[in-house]
Amino acid sequence: MRKISILILFCLNTIICSAQKKIFEKTVDDNLFTTEKGPNKKTFSHIYFQYSMFPVDYEGAEINMLKSASYGMGYRYKYKLTHIYSLGVDANLLFYNFNLKQDSQKQLPNTVQHKKEILETTNFSLELYQRIIIGRAGNMLGLYFDVGGYVSSVLAPTHIYKDEIFDSEYNSEKRIIRQKGLTYFEPFVYGVRTRLGYNKLGVVAEYRLSNLLKEKFEYPKLPDWSVGIQLSVF
Repeated sequence: MRKISILILFCLNTIICSAQKKIFEKTVDDNLFTTEKGPNKKTFSHIYFQYSMFPVDYEGAEINMLKSASYGMGYRYKYKLTHIYSLGVDANLLFYNFNLKQDSQKQLPNTVQHKKEILETTNFSLELYQRIIIGRAGNMLGLYFDVGGYVSSVLAPTHIYKDEIFDSEYNSEKRIIRQKGLTYFEPFVYGVRTRLGYNKLGVVAEYRLSNLLKEKFEYPKLPDWSVGIQLSVF
């Protein structure tokens, strides 16, 4: 929750600052019409915020879908080759949170059931993508479709579980355990991403082609699909 709160506050502050732009100028800058930098110009870059959820899970590693998510921010650069086609690079930092169901089918990371249990990672990824502009856009991003491939470094995988321990009929204690340095997570993963956007808003879908957990441990798969929204700030 602390990570989400910090991200939301930073997002709101960035949006407010970016909104404080001059609408009119006393003098017209000729570079406004000749510059090669802009949403639909030769080059353009901006930051964005993302929130996604997982629409699938797998037997033995079922999740509480409404409590599981990935969220974070990124930086995107675009280089326009033709009026409808561009190439680009994307770098982002995303936090993945898998809230595990506690039932008799549970196998990950063991069969022990807890009051609450979470697996989370921090992923830094680099993506190469291509973009198709749909229709006319003027000097806006317009309607666009992206498809690209990414490689992520899986940082700080953590296993968190919470239990309520009863010492007697009248006394109980809540314990939260955090286990770090988990060896059953892969250090790198890769996959594909697609985006359909219009100006500052977009829908993003991600599919991880590699397994997040090492095969030698024979664990069931964690969700490999995610679908969410992005808000660009510029």
